[in-house]
Amino acid sequence: MQQVKDGIEQKGRQLIALNANTAAEFLGSTTLQEAAKGQVVWVDEAGMVGIPALNDIIAACQAQKARLLLTGETGHHSPIERADVFRLLGMADLRYAEIRPYPRQKPPALRQAVQAFQNDRAEIGLGILSVQGAIHAEPDSDRPAIVGERYAKSLLAGESAIAFSPTPAEAEAVTTATRAALKRRGFLQAERAVICI
Repeated sequence: MQQVKDGIEQKGRQLIALNANTAAEFLGSTTLQEAAKGQVVWVDEAGMVGIPALNDIIAACQAQKARLLLTGETGHHSPIERADVFRLLGMADLRYAEIRPYPRQKPPALRQAVQAFQNDRAEIGLGILSVQGAIHAEPDSDRPAIVGERYAKSLLAGESAIAFSPTPAEAEAVTTATRAALKRRGFLQAERAVICI
């Protein structure tokens, strides 16, 4: 993303980056839309944006004479809002660029797992991830603490980490456990207080 941003800025334009989560904020703010005037609006993971929202983004970009850049993967789940953006764009016979191999998955085995999932071969993808030690099944009651500890250890080792939770309740439990693990290791200081006036 940084390389694209740098290239756009070298051409004298600013990049307004959106995704499926921030698109609604952009559409609800005339200030953000006016800031896009003559600039480049980049919707990352555009396949996760529904058709009605994408139509509104296109209209806003047209009104502001902004360029629109849509990126993402065709193999992602379609949004609940309806339609499959990339499939429909592909049917429109538009020009597009494709990046292969997938640069995010540097180890070849992980790249193979991603390709298996994209080819609807989940059993093969899961098998590869399991052999690589990338899948950990933990009891429900222990999972938040285990995830918190593994997250903190990753940061301590200088690695990046991300945690996903299937439910809001588990997300809250994992967040609490992770914060506790980070505090024990000195990554976090005292609690912050938010005071609304």
